[in-house]
Amino acid sequence: MSEGWWTCSQSVRTACQLPIVIDLLETESAPPYQRIVLQVKHLRGLGLPWTAIASALGVTDKTVKKAATWAPGDE
Repeated sequence: MSEGWWTCSQSVRTACQLPIVIDLLETESAPPYQRIVLQVKHLRGLGLPWTAIASALGVTDKTVKKAATWAPGDE
């Protein structure tokens, strides 16, 4: 480096130091398969077939199966 070279140093502001405020204006409800998880698990535990559960809950059998596989805590 050449002599006499000088630069001002400033602290670097990282992203984690910047305050962020977000207003939640609209919230969407959970998808149907997430809302029926507990009912699906209960009815399936009673031995009901997918189609019977679907008709009882007013959804398709595809939604019922998705709820059964999505169930949180069942990893």
